[in-house]
Amino acid sequence: MKYRKSGVLLSPDVFESLYIALIEKFEQKNDVSADTLMDYQLFGYGNYDSAQPNLKQFILEETKASVNGKYLYNKYLEWGKGNTTIKLTREFSFVYFNALGYKNITDFLKNAGLSEQKLKAQESIESSSKANIVDEYYIGYNQNNEGEITRSKLVISRHSQTVTWTLGFLENGVLTEYVYPGVVKYQTNGMTFYFENTKNILDRSVLVGFYFDKSVKRLPYLIGSFSSFDRERKPVMGIVLYERKNDLAELENEFKNKEIDPRISRFIKGKRWATSSTMPQTLDDLPNESEYKESNHSPVNQTVNQAPFYFFGIFKVFFEDQSNHYNMTIDETGFVIFENHSFKYSGHAFISEGAILSIQITHCNQVPHSAQILAFVGRYPKDKIKWVKGSWHGLDETLTPSNKKAIIVNSDHVATDKQLKDIQKSNEKFSLLS
Repeated sequence: MKYRKSGVLLSPDVFESLYIALIEKFEQKNDVSADTLMDYQLFGYGNYDSAQPNLKQFILEETKASVNGKYLYNKYLEWGKGNTTIKLTREFSFVYFNALGYKNITDFLKNAGLSEQKLKAQESIESSSKANIVDEYYIGYNQNNEGEITRSKLVISRHSQTVTWTLGFLENGVLTEYVYPGVVKYQTNGMTFYFENTKNILDRSVLVGFYFDKSVKRLPYLIGSFSSFDRERKPVMGIVLYERKNDLAELENEFKNKEIDPRISRFIKGKRWATSSTMPQTLDDLPNESEYKESNHSPVNQTVNQAPFYFFGIFKVFFEDQSNHYNMTIDETGFVIFENHSFKYSGHAFISEGAILSIQITHCNQVPHSAQILAFVGRYPKDKIKWVKGSWHGLDETLTPSNKKAIIVNSDHVATDKQLKDIQKSNEKFSLLS
């Protein structure tokens, strides 16, 4: 329900109108005068007789909701004491209106025949309440189809209990945003966002769930799971991390930032799964793990969970068809920066099978594309290796599919121009790599 978590604030006049309407309908239905009943019997609490007319039973019959009878009695006392506002929370924010045949307080105010003066007083209370409610802003991280860590924007509107999720994709070098409007649903210790957008090429819905309690509003990070469909319409699921931002301006700046903290990348990487596109006819046809894009037992997930990453440092990478080189930095989490004077890639490095260095990188400055660098490093400590032979697989700088040989040089051991020339000379025409 829209008002379940935030509650509703009523002016004394609106509460009085609501209470009188409940009493009148209760009396008509039960052919009884409320004035002839003790308070505990009228409201349905304490030592009341459930077989005799009471408001608790009346509300149950009208709405199918069993509520605490004393709650309305306590609010009646607040009104009698002259409180300037009466707040209804949880199911009480809508159940009394439902018992009268209205959807919520908005429906009640439109149709209950209240005077203009009473309506203005209620509007003033609602406006004051909304002014004190601040929207919440989060930058989101999850893994996409290509294995890249992508950002998204999440804005939670507390007073309207709605949420907006914005995804960004580079299309022809331009960042294009796709906006998914959604709603917030609360359960016991749970919060669910449901998003849907049928107005663009990414026609799909997304369901995101979180653990939720009162502390969530004070926490800098939220971890949840998402369930949706990829561009091939395959059902996918995975982990999403949201980082709280102070305001909309900070959220927009972070959304445009291409650098991602390696700790976030390491946490998110590999935590996305897609179901098989083949539906089984028998139990023997159930797909195996290799038919899923990611699994808990995949080499990618195994290496992600290894910490710290031992093959880290600063390297120079030479290719057989280029005279210049790339600079490559791998940090202790396996996060990679791969760049030269005009191109910059980022990604992750893994050690698979205990001996193969696998570097997955993505270039997103212009047309987004990915590549992989493979090298045999054995089980030797990185500080014992001067250089290793490897290979590049993917699109090159001209966006042409390319498989070429490479040399990865450890800058800790090979730092001078003479040392680099010696390595290049010894690998002239990359004869050692054949």
